[in-house]
Amino acid sequence: MIAQFVDDHQNTWDELLPEMTLAINSSVSETTGFSPAFLLQGREPTLSLENQSTCDGPISG
Repeated sequence: MIAQFVDDHQNTWDELLPEMTLAINSSVSETTGFSPAFLLQGREPTLSLENQSTCDGPISG
């Protein structure tokens, strides 16, 4: 996976390592059925998009 990615980004591959790390750690293994992040931490990583509210206005309540 990394070799294929570096092939397309010869000069900037090191700048994209955080994205590669996230992709590898959050992908579910066919063998275990879990992601590496889940196996190491006991939970799936919370992505920044999951933390954002989708509400357009103030919440009343």
